[in-house]
Amino acid sequence: MKYFLIIVLLLISLIGIFFYNKNDGKIKETNQPFKIIAFGDSLTEGYGVKPEESYPAILEVYLKEENPNIEVVNMGLSGETTTEGLARIDSVISQNPQLVLLGLGANDMLRSTDTEITKANLEKMIITFKENNILVVLMGVEAQINNSPSFRKKFNAIYKDLAKKHDVAIVPFFLKNVVLVRSLNVDGIHPNAEGYEKIVEENVLPVVRDVLR
Repeated sequence: MKYFLIIVLLLISLIGIFFYNKNDGKIKETNQPFKIIAFGDSLTEGYGVKPEESYPAILEVYLKEENPNIEVVNMGLSGETTTEGLARIDSVISQNPQLVLLGLGANDMLRSTDTEITKANLEKMIITFKENNILVVLMGVEAQINNSPSFRKKFNAIYKDLAKKHDVAIVPFFLKNVVLVRSLNVDGIHPNAEGYEKIVEENVLPVVRDVLR
């Protein structure tokens, strides 16, 4: 009887711990300000849409519902390459963010930039952010069909390789289920407001939530 009671108490404790830790996938609520910087190119800036329809703005709305102290700053710049992004990394760090959503590389791909250059630039940014105690989420990009098979293979491996090597979170393909879908794009490449909503809900939000738990 004594052992039976001990087992029952242990089971009750385990059940209590399970429900105490369960948060339905939502992020932690804190009383401290938490700044997220979306750092990227036109896909981040929101080419062809209103500022409030860009993915950083939409993401902020979702996150504030769970933690009103979160701020998402849009530092996207149309046409920017990883080389140009690396050159302005200090302006990101100077804002003291806790998390950076690193979304560069699409313009490197469009220009068929040597994949080793793209990878090295992204890696330098990841290392620099981590050295400054800034969390990183990589926004993965995939090469287009008109790139050579060799280029596509090398380019598409960049983000997953870096995420694994440096132990950072990744959105495997930022434009998944949106790119080239006419009803979800401004021009076939850049998402419209509906496209960004889908990207945030399906691709970005689950990863960011997981990082912030």
